Amino acid sequence: MEWRILKVMTKKNRWLLISFFCLWGLSAGIGWADDTTDSVVAQAQEAYEEAKFQEVVDMLKPVLKKAPVPLQATRLHLLALARLGEIVEALDAYEGMVKATKREDEGLLRQMAIASILPRRTDMREQIRGAAYTALKEIDSDDVVPYLEDGLTDGTGMLRALVAEALAKRKVGQQSKRFRNALEDGAGLVRAAVLIGLGRTGEAGLISLVEKSLQDEQALVQIAAARALYELGQKKYWTRIEQGAQSKEGYERGAAIRAFGELGDKRAIW
Repeated sequence: MEWRILKVMTKKNRWLLISFFCLWGLSAGIGWADDTTDSVVAQAQEAYEEAKFQEVVDMLKPVLKKAPVPLQATRLHLLALARLGEIVEALDAYEGMVKATKREDEGLLRQMAIASILPRRTDMREQIRGAAYTALKEIDSDDVVPYLEDGLTDGTGMLRALVAEALAKRKVGQQSKRFRNALEDGAGLVRAAVLIGLGRTGEAGLISLVEKSLQDEQALVQIAAARALYELGQKKYWTRIEQGAQSKEGYERGAAIRAFGELGDKRAIW
């Protein structure tokens, strides 16, 4: 049937039909290329989620040489470089992206900053891990909360306390199950930081939980519990903070004085 149609067509029309099929073939080929690119990007995304960052970089090299480059491929490439600690190369690649798109991407920069910090959390040196968590603490984004939560399992109590303090200042952190479970941490500084965070929630339903810590073996934790209860509407516990301010034990006295300053009650200056 198709041959009979071609036979009766003029030479000009036959060439038009042939041209149409050629163009269709080219467009189909482009479609296959896009499908292949999409598949590679999807595989790279999976590799990134599995923390196989070098695989991500290697996988995306051919994609980045094509035009146009999918935005997701660029983002994955930059973040993978940052996670590998290749900060200079990542920033150079970011600048190249800015030149090509004529615009900055603050969200991506923030993600790159976070990605560059994360590998330092597992450093053998406590000071490096501390610097990493301090840096995460300063990033004004709830994106860092899951990474701060991981710090609650660090082997050093002071670092866990640093992380707990950071989570205590964020609403998302205060609601975190892992944060609240840290109320059972072996370090008093961590338990105190969690209690302060619970007080900031304003959730009356937490009163009975917090009251248990009034009997904690460490006085600074007791002060933190009294402070939290005060913020949860139990004003009678102000007297426990006052007692702490008169204590001969430095940690207890320091915790009480800090509570005075942060609670802002005028009785603290009388």
